[in-house]
Amino acid sequence: MRQLASGAHVDEEIVQAYLELLRAQSTRHADIASTRSLNEGPIDIHNEGLERPVIIPFQDGTAWAFAVAYPDCVHWYDSRPNASIPNLATTPRPIVTNWTGPKVSQDRVDDAGVLALIGIRQIHQGAPHMSQECANELVSSFRARLIAELTCGELEPSAEALAAMAPAEAEAGSQFFADALYGTEPYQKSSSSLVRPLSAGTRVQPGRDDRRTILGHLCEAVLSHRAIRGSGQLSLAVLWQSVKRGATGSTFHERLNCVRFCERMDALDDAQAVGSAMHYPVDRQSLLEMRDMQTQCQFWRDVCDLRLAWGPDKYVLLLAIPRIPSIRRLTASRKQQILTGLRARLDNSADSLQHWLQQSQRLCRAVVTGALPADNLMIDIYGLKKPENVSDSDYEMYTSGDPRAKRALPRRGTARST
Repeated sequence: MRQLASGAHVDEEIVQAYLELLRAQSTRHADIASTRSLNEGPIDIHNEGLERPVIIPFQDGTAWAFAVAYPDCVHWYDSRPNASIPNLATTPRPIVTNWTGPKVSQDRVDDAGVLALIGIRQIHQGAPHMSQECANELVSSFRARLIAELTCGELEPSAEALAAMAPAEAEAGSQFFADALYGTEPYQKSSSSLVRPLSAGTRVQPGRDDRRTILGHLCEAVLSHRAIRGSGQLSLAVLWQSVKRGATGSTFHERLNCVRFCERMDALDDAQAVGSAMHYPVDRQSLLEMRDMQTQCQFWRDVCDLRLAWGPDKYVLLLAIPRIPSIRRLTASRKQQILTGLRARLDNSADSLQHWLQQSQRLCRAVVTGALPADNLMIDIYGLKKPENVSDSDYEMYTSGDPRAKRALPRRGTARST
């Protein structure tokens, strides 16, 4: 545990102990297979993931990577820069390697194991792997969380469990232990339960940095679309599975599918109509579950309805809200607070948020309709650059749907602030 706190590599004992904590969860969206070793020969993944997603951890000396086997593909994740793709035998399923997860810096290669555990936990809980920006901010804090959860022997330990942990670990004198006990500010910038403070509520403050929020969501959505070749015409059955699992590859797609699910369900009056759309009979209990999920998803539809006059471009509003906890964890009053605050900002002519959203509409529409160009756009590399400040010309370049887009020269008198 001291090795983990000191920032060294994550050893096999730590990884295996944490994987067991994940396997013990009652709610999971993927199974976790036994750890394998990377070697020169082909690695057989013919049988895993044919019925249900399976996460397969791999050890390579002191480093860690993992694969996720789905019924239709196998996605490879490795956070080491320039690491080669192993020889995976997955035929006839293709291997997805166009995005293999956030990368560690050259001077922090020991964090590769931490990022592997972050990704495994995210996907196991039905969420996409972390973006590069989030990983940069949270990898150190996640070490603290690993210490807290492994010491307490449970995920999301209670305040009582954390208090009981303090005397046993106080002698270590490490800031990591203090962070694990009391939480740290960077947690509040992400959506997943794994990165929220252990001892504090999550505060959602839309618009603190609008352009970076919008570009972060757009970059993730574009990369996700390229990875899974998402379609703008999803069946009700696919939408139902998507909103139940929440694992859609990007925050934007998760929210978009919630809106689409509500819209489809609104047009269906009874179990017979729902069954016809699902292409199989739907019993009363299943219909009740679907209606309950429709109610939960309504929040994201309400967000889009703030600008109904925008027609199909209303979905761009889903980019405006930073990552927040699952809608299932938000109270009705908190949802209303977010909606009221967003409406006020959109109606305020002195606020630039609506301008930034409208400038993003064309690229967002291409993601929604599946009309992205095959060639790379500037948004494809936004996550690699992670600029601290985004100027007007930068924003115009990143939101362009033209593969030939270049950074425009600043225009005098058009500067806007977020």
